[in-house]
Amino acid sequence: GGCGAGKGYALKNVPQAMEMKAKSQVVWDSAGDQNATENPWILKEAEARGMKVNYVYVHADPKTQWADPERGVMKRASDPKDGRMVDAFVFADLYAIGARNHQAFYEENKDNLNASFVFLENAGKPKLLDGIPPDSLKVDRNELAKFAVDAAMKADIPPHVRRGATIGTRIWGNA
Repeated sequence: GGCGAGKGYALKNVPQAMEMKAKSQVVWDSAGDQNATENPWILKEAEARGMKVNYVYVHADPKTQWADPERGVMKRASDPKDGRMVDAFVFADLYAIGARNHQAFYEENKDNLNASFVFLENAGKPKLLDGIPPDSLKVDRNELAKFAVDAAMKADIPPHVRRGATIGTRIWGNA
């Protein structure tokens, strides 16, 4: 899932994810920044070592996960004990391109005995899903990046968080 979707939370609190984690020898808690492009490499390397891979995809509403003042990415970045931030353009790609890449990888490997898949929704209390919601596969990365930049400019956040959230505008221009 995308940045702030709740992957780390799922590994600690959702029974299906916790069960998979308990059976695992290694956990790759991806930030998602690779847009799920690392999935084939992880599977190939695991298979070369005689290991199976469990993939847990966490879906969440990207606009909520970015801007929610109680739990969003900008809130998390403002926390001196955490402080992780991602640029709005990278964030948008995570939810748009990452979801489509993971779906394609799942389609290619759903019958592979060395790969298992769990899909979760994180909208309050996490729940099990049958797959990535179809609407998530249609996210417009440019629209989401514009939303994220605008939200960061309007939010009551520290200047360093705003700078991190909007650094892409200095590189790629406005969304």
